[in-house]
Amino acid sequence: MKLLINKNNFLKSVVVIYIILISGAWSIEINAYIRLIINTILGLYSLATLIKKGQDKKGVNFVLAMTVLLTVSMIINADFVGWRNYVSLICFICFGLYVYDEWGIRDFAKRYCNWLCVISVISLICYVFRDFLYQFSSGLPIVQGHSVSYINYFIYLYCREVPYRNCAIFWEPGAFAVFIGIAILFSFSYLDEKSRNRQLIIYILSLITTGSTLAYTLILLTMLIYMLQSNKGGSKLWRVLIGVVGLITIVFILEDIGALQNINDKLFQGLETNASSRGRYIGQLADLRLIASNPITGVGTSSYTDRASAAANLLGYYWGVSANTYTSMGAMFGAPLALISIYGLVRFYYRKGFLLKVIFIFFGLWIFVTEAFIFKPILYVLIMGGLSSIREDIEYQKQNEIYKENSLHESV
Repeated sequence: MKLLINKNNFLKSVVVIYIILISGAWSIEINAYIRLIINTILGLYSLATLIKKGQDKKGVNFVLAMTVLLTVSMIINADFVGWRNYVSLICFICFGLYVYDEWGIRDFAKRYCNWLCVISVISLICYVFRDFLYQFSSGLPIVQGHSVSYINYFIYLYCREVPYRNCAIFWEPGAFAVFIGIAILFSFSYLDEKSRNRQLIIYILSLITTGSTLAYTLILLTMLIYMLQSNKGGSKLWRVLIGVVGLITIVFILEDIGALQNINDKLFQGLETNASSRGRYIGQLADLRLIASNPITGVGTSSYTDRASAAANLLGYYWGVSANTYTSMGAMFGAPLALISIYGLVRFYYRKGFLLKVIFIFFGLWIFVTEAFIFKPILYVLIMGGLSSIREDIEYQKQNEIYKENSLHESV
């Protein structure tokens, strides 16, 4: 019996896995030069295909505009040492548009969700048995983070300092929460109801185990979206009541595990009591100062760390790292590129209905506020999806409305 494998589907899955891995996985290390070669091949192939078919001139124009902004930033700041960063970003931008125009974002979203679901399930199993795994950690490699270290099980990273927090294969629990957040938004937009509900359970459980403030806010937003977008039968009032009860239940769970107190400490008292919040706040202040002094071209990648540290010192603070994607992007490459990226994300998450639209856009922007995703290709798949044509999303909404109407007639 021969095992038939669709080469095209297999290749797409491999590329999606690669995008996830280089967007934040620390369990598997890929050589920088190998990454550059692969990224360049993907970028050039994507750009050549888009130009040849000419399906999305508007999207290609945005690619050209962002490429010009990045090139000008590199030249003005004489940042030739960091040329690889600029080449990689341009390749990510080209590939992001290619995914939307050639694959279809729904195809990419389904593959992404399936792999994130697998990663989440594995992380939950390893998390439950983490004490058992720790007994067999001898000889395994250690991955050193910013202030923590991980035992690398290759399919799971065990944080030695805070083992009760689940980061799966990513660089920290908050980063894992971002990847889950993207999967949640994808699942609401592009998965059928049965698959979506099954995966949402896994995502919410995974978010709870991260112990991340971002994760807790994403759980609440997920409940709100589910309440507003549920396709299940019954009156709207009944669905709202179910949603409210579910939301209250989640709030009680978060309160019981101390999550709400954690949110309060970080959001309202973090500058005084929480080092993580204070570091993020200082990083954003330094970024804004750099944007104010270099609004068009930024300061480049090579001198960013020194310039941000100096800016923080002038404000009377010690700078550690900036975790806000938007302010970091503006500080490195200028406000125009950051604003274009934000515009792309807003358009990508644009939905029908005022309240749902506001929640989707806030959700989609919020996940990148507490983590730096500038050099992560997954970000540019979303950005270019918004900057290119939205005809596929419109078609999906039409199909969804037809599905709702048919379901209504069947119930009547």
